[in-house]
Amino acid sequence: AGNRMLLVPEHSGSLWVTHDATRWLPLALAQGKLTLGTGVTYSSDVYLNAANTAWAPANFSWDGLVSYETKSWRMSLNAYNLTDELNYDQLWTDRVVPSAGRTLMLTTGVKF
Repeated sequence: AGNRMLLVPEHSGSLWVTHDATRWLPLALAQGKLTLGTGVTYSSDVYLNAANTAWAPANFSWDGLVSYETKSWRMSLNAYNLTDELNYDQLWTDRVVPSAGRTLMLTTGVKF
């Protein structure tokens, strides 16, 4: 029963689900596809050194998605870290870099 490996969480997991919600659209928009999605990502705390004396706390992120797509274009609203948790994107043995807080991103695209 030695120390835990550095920079590796003991537990981690991710679950993402999407749903085709096109049937909920008004008739005028029914030519496109409406997709709703949500997901969670978790990783337990990690040690930053071999002695297990420095650590970064567990990460949790709940994300969401709403998108509408037709034959010629797509629009999507993605939401990241909806609960505005303090998470860390990058870990080194001597420092950590915090993740962005709650973030919304609207994207559009055209198909050729």
